[in-house]
Amino acid sequence: MFGKHTVPFVLEFEGAVVSVQPENGHLIYRRQGESGVLEKNLLHHGKPLHILPVEPVNLPKNITPFLMIEFARSIFLGSKIEETVYVSFPYEIGVFISARKPYEVIDIFSLATQKYTLYGEPKSGLVCRYWKSAVFSKEPELFPLREGIIHLTIKNTTADWVEIRKLVLNAFGMKIYYDKKRVVQSAHMKIVGPRSAETDLLVSPFSRAMNKSIELFSLRKQIISTTHVMMRDGI
Repeated sequence: MFGKHTVPFVLEFEGAVVSVQPENGHLIYRRQGESGVLEKNLLHHGKPLHILPVEPVNLPKNITPFLMIEFARSIFLGSKIEETVYVSFPYEIGVFISARKPYEVIDIFSLATQKYTLYGEPKSGLVCRYWKSAVFSKEPELFPLREGIIHLTIKNTTADWVEIRKLVLNAFGMKIYYDKKRVVQSAHMKIVGPRSAETDLLVSPFSRAMNKSIELFSLRKQIISTTHVMMRDGI
């Protein structure tokens, strides 16, 4: 599914069909699924298309760079303890065209449910893409076209036990990797108070054989001052 595709082609997955086929002397990109049909003319004949997992904050439009993952069961972590868990995250699917970099975006779609929420107070809080995930002690097997896996390291720097119910990340800092079976991302969460934490995203594939995906924020030449998030309104 993910990677470079020589045209023409037809891909069927999870109730959707993505294809590039010749019609009347042109190449037609077509995506059919629950959201309807999208069609575009491709006038650059012969160039391959790249289908890749991308940051989950592009649909229905660029509302926010933040992703909040609520844990189905909270985590209790002892003082001065560092532990690693796995959680799921949503991602979107980008379709790009180019014979060489930079790539041009043709289409972005998602097979995962899209929902948004507010982290913090109405006046000062963060609008976030919302996702709910179980917490796993080892790498889980998930629906690979709907959700990826985050390798999350949590460090409690406080003198007390803490309860962790959620995670907020800056999706514009995502370094997504993929192979034939998985889409993955690594992250770190440092607990600095009973209701506060610092989070960041890491460049860390699960194996050397994995491929790095495109960073849409970089492709669009968006300036990102930091990938950190300071969670001050509860963890």
